[in-house]
Amino acid sequence: DRCVRYSGFGVHHRRFGCFRLGWIATRDKEALHILKQHSAYNMSSIGGLKEYIAISALKHRKALIDRNMSLLRVNLITLDGWLRQNKKHLSYVYPKAGSTVLVFYHQKNISSIKFCNYLFDTTGTLITPGDVFSVPNSFRISYACDHRQLVAGLMCLSEACKKLNENPHFLDDESDEV
Repeated sequence: DRCVRYSGFGVHHRRFGCFRLGWIATRDKEALHILKQHSAYNMSSIGGLKEYIAISALKHRKALIDRNMSLLRVNLITLDGWLRQNKKHLSYVYPKAGSTVLVFYHQKNISSIKFCNYLFDTTGTLITPGDVFSVPNSFRISYACDHRQLVAGLMCLSEACKKLNENPHFLDDESDEV
């Protein structure tokens, strides 16, 4: 009775950097009421536009999927090459599916939250700290983005990793809040 089911467009059905569109099904009237209020607030001005774009995307889904899968393949090759160049300080498991990679750094006792906050505050590059998944000494990188954004983000990440390897204490004054 209290089940809430969510579904939506996967990465392969949407343009990277664009909106997310999904739907919810539930018999829980209280949850439905809360979700409707939240949805109305968030989508009051663009709901129809999102639906129009979603219909257009579904009409051209093969081309959209082909484009996105091609971009994911190219980006994974780029990310894999960058990670191989940095294998002295970083390790990862090559993904079999999906559009993210969990990267482990070899410097111990360094909060991934501090590291990711530093990276975002100094460069605007956004990666997900592993500590929020209870996986310390790691961060998650999404490669479902424009290729130029990925390359620019990896350059920023290279500089931050270099600084971390030269002086593991440079993050001591950083915030440990997500």
